[in-house]
Amino acid sequence: MKLQSTFPALLAAFTAAISLPTPALAQNSAACPFTPAEIKQTLGLDVSAGAARPDMAFAGGKLLACRYNGADPSKPGLWLNQTVMDNAKDPANERSFKMMAGKLKPVPNDPDGAAWQDDQGDLTNATLHYLRNGSLVELRVTVSPRDKAFADIRAKLPKLRRLP
Repeated sequence: MKLQSTFPALLAAFTAAISLPTPALAQNSAACPFTPAEIKQTLGLDVSAGAARPDMAFAGGKLLACRYNGADPSKPGLWLNQTVMDNAKDPANERSFKMMAGKLKPVPNDPDGAAWQDDQGDLTNATLHYLRNGSLVELRVTVSPRDKAFADIRAKLPKLRRLP
């Protein structure tokens, strides 16, 4: 008899637990700060709402990642990675910024010292990096240099609202 009286409570607890969003599926506004409308207005890309990846903590900070996939899967999307450092003033942040794969080419007159990441072989996309307020920000549009839209998208990327 005791099992019969506790079963409804167990069932209710189980139902509540499985209906809660998991961290991997929950929307993380810090990881996905842009709206599809903002991305379309600035970059001309039709993208879906951002999908946050689980945060990855490490000694000294955490990595926030978000993917804005092309509304049409054959079209480019935006990948946003933010390495948020615990100590925004640590000189190691600047050193980390300069240790990217490929070559970094400075964006002329950029207030945050942003740089293009070039010469990554098959991984080369329209990719912009900058260091701001202790966060290393990567904006990567999944478009190849062979695509006719590459130069236009790359020219627009520095105009996307800066984080954080």
